[in-house]
Amino acid sequence: MNEALRLLDKFLKKRGYAIKKHPEYNLLPLKNFEGFDDQKSIYESFNAYNAAGLKNPDNVDKLEICLRTCINEKRSKKRRSELTGVSLEAHLLACINSLIVSVNAACTKNIDIRFTVFDDRSDGAALDKIKALCSNLKCDWQITSTEKPGQGASLHKHFMCGKDQERTVLFC
Repeated sequence: MNEALRLLDKFLKKRGYAIKKHPEYNLLPLKNFEGFDDQKSIYESFNAYNAAGLKNPDNVDKLEICLRTCINEKRSKKRRSELTGVSLEAHLLACINSLIVSVNAACTKNIDIRFTVFDDRSDGAALDKIKALCSNLKCDWQITSTEKPGQGASLHKHFMCGKDQERTVLFC
C-alpha cells in the first residue's frame, strides 16, 4: 500500500471504514480475454441483452428484502469488527444504514420494495436505533420479532417470509 493510501486508510478508520486489498477476480470489463475463455463466455452472457438492445428480462420490479438482526450486549460485548475496528453494534448499524441508502436509491427507479427486519433479541436501545434508521426508508417497512430465540427459529421465520412471494426476495 502506498503512502497516500496509508494516510487515507488511517483517516477512514476513525469513521469506521478501512481500505483493504482485494486480490480476487471481479466482473469488471476485461480488455483482453486471451487465456480466459470461461470468463469471456460468462462476461458475454451477462452483457448479451445490452449488446442486442433488448430489455433485460431479469429486471427486478418487485423486491422483498428480509433482514435478520440480533444486536445485544451478550453477543457484542467488548467485540470489535475486524474489518472496521469499531464496536460490533456500530458496524452492524452502519451496514444497515448502507443497505437503506441502496434501497432508497432503488426506490427512485420505480421498484416496488418492501423491507422487513426480523429481529432476534436485540437490546431495546439497539432496536430503537434500527427503527430510527428504518424511518428513513422510502418504501414500506416493518420490524417483527421472532417468537423463539436462536438461529433455527430466526432462520425459519426469515425464509418463510419469502416462501410464497410473487416478487424477488433478497435475504440479508
